[in-house]
Amino acid sequence: VITNTDTCYSAADQQKYFLMASPLLDPDPAPLCCCEYHNRDGERSHLLALCCDCEALDLAVDRMVSGREVKSGAVGEIIDVIEERMRFPWRHGAVKFPLGKVAPMIMLPSMLWLATLHPYLVVFTFLLLMPAVFLIAVRTVIRHRPQTQFFLFWSYTSTAYLFYVYQVKCVGLFWDLPKVISWWENLVLVAGAAVSLGLYRKMRETRKRRNSEGKMCRICQQQVVGKDHHCVWLDMCIGSSNKRIFLLFLTSTIMTATHLALLLTSAACPGQLIGPVLLPQLCWPDKENDRLLLVVGLYSGLVAGLLALLLGEQVTRRIRRGAGTGAALAM
Repeated sequence: VITNTDTCYSAADQQKYFLMASPLLDPDPAPLCCCEYHNRDGERSHLLALCCDCEALDLAVDRMVSGREVKSGAVGEIIDVIEERMRFPWRHGAVKFPLGKVAPMIMLPSMLWLATLHPYLVVFTFLLLMPAVFLIAVRTVIRHRPQTQFFLFWSYTSTAYLFYVYQVKCVGLFWDLPKVISWWENLVLVAGAAVSLGLYRKMRETRKRRNSEGKMCRICQQQVVGKDHHCVWLDMCIGSSNKRIFLLFLTSTIMTATHLALLLTSAACPGQLIGPVLLPQLCWPDKENDRLLLVVGLYSGLVAGLLALLLGEQVTRRIRRGAGTGAALAM
């Protein structure tokens, strides 16, 4: 019996109080079926109730239709509801669907497949669809979910999908195609990818080191000495401890992605041979496999170009900072 100065509870009241104070515990002793789960309020829910009782979403749609601004808190609540209800059946209860990790695995291959259907869809995918997806992700997901791994898994998916298309659809690692890439081209590309992977792993190791000084990052919740920026594509802060490795990683990845883009596009649309390098020509292949090689090659070239811009910005900033420090010492 639980007692205080003026109250005495029986055993039945204790059990009732314990269940009320523990919302995650379900008073119903029946086990969950594969499609049931406990929601945030501790109540049993079902996958079929996915679109039921969406008050936050209804209010947001009403405000959008009426031309009023959707409140920031409502957007965060909508994201909470989506993350809570997106589940897949599993033994002893439905399991949450990790949207931030799974969405890139679905979206990137789907977008690249869409681009293979028509030349106009290539322009639409690379100039409109992908930028729109990233803009929405930056303005909503990062704002309300700073610790999201959407961009990190987009990087993982890009790496895995590019490697798959190259090795299976171009090199012919398995039974579907004969080899069309020379051994030395393949060796150079694999070596570049290995160097980038090694530099990335080294940066991950520096991330584990705890510092009691430096600037606090609101995303990774760590103090970073000499913080430059937080790279969402690598899910880590870039500071004085890993800045040089980061620049080497960018250089290696740019060279590897450029080489891959050249190999894939020239395999799909072979053009002029200049020394040992086969340049691509402007074409739209008839075969579906060649169209996939062309689109993925263009995507690899786009990645290389964006990384080159980032590297140029980092190097320029470093040169300006060094020039400013030199001028200050001279004075």
